[in-house]
Amino acid sequence: METLITQTANFLVSIYQPLYILALFVGAVFVISGFTDLFFDVYSIGWNLRRFFIGKDWPTLTLKRLESREQQRIAIFIAAWKEADIIAQTLTNANETLRYKNFDVFVGTYPNDPDTQREVDKIAENNPHVHKVIRIGWCVTTLSVP
Repeated sequence: METLITQTANFLVSIYQPLYILALFVGAVFVISGFTDLFFDVYSIGWNLRRFFIGKDWPTLTLKRLESREQQRIAIFIAAWKEADIIAQTLTNANETLRYKNFDVFVGTYPNDPDTQREVDKIAENNPHVHKVIRIGWCVTTLSVP
């Protein structure tokens, strides 16, 4: 029994140096990560203080001001797995109610879900904004994009 304890103690003493170096490395990573977090926190606090003291003269963001600007192209991503019952209604509702018209909707589907793919294909046929995307393993194959 004493030999086992002695061997265990010798083993732990022998791995002390590598573990010490590993602990220093991990500690350095935490310190660097903390400094980046601190930078973003200080920046955000400074920005909010600036807006509080100076920002009262800034014009209020209104729907009229937003609609007066030129629409830039945006993308909307929807992940859909076993959503055949509602995906058509979701896409139709989005296309009918969104006031923003310069957009594309990419619907991510899976190869083992043909029902959802079929519903997305129905909507994509009549609407150029909707694009079906099929995920295959780690890669993505895009279908129905003009």
